[in-house]
Amino acid sequence: IVYHCHYDLNPNLHVQLVGHKRFILFPPSDYKCLYPFPVHHDLDRRSMVDFDNPDSQRFPRWSEARGMEVVLKPGDVLYIPPLWFHHVQTA
Repeated sequence: IVYHCHYDLNPNLHVQLVGHKRFILFPPSDYKCLYPFPVHHDLDRRSMVDFDNPDSQRFPRWSEARGMEVVLKPGDVLYIPPLWFHHVQTA
């Protein structure tokens, strides 16, 4: 399962109970590199970049984004601050 890269306006606390999840976190300073959909769009706060097949011609600043990878296992807790982009995959 993949949750499209997005940011939230409120803080998040993810508690991993079973299995594993892979998070890629991006600070708010990477906003322009992640090409969010326009405000008031149905997908507002989500990145237009397809992480499985990024289009470097359409999204040239994508390569400048500096994501941090975290893999959670059962019992782990991850705090995600407001405005931090996060891409989530069930491992």
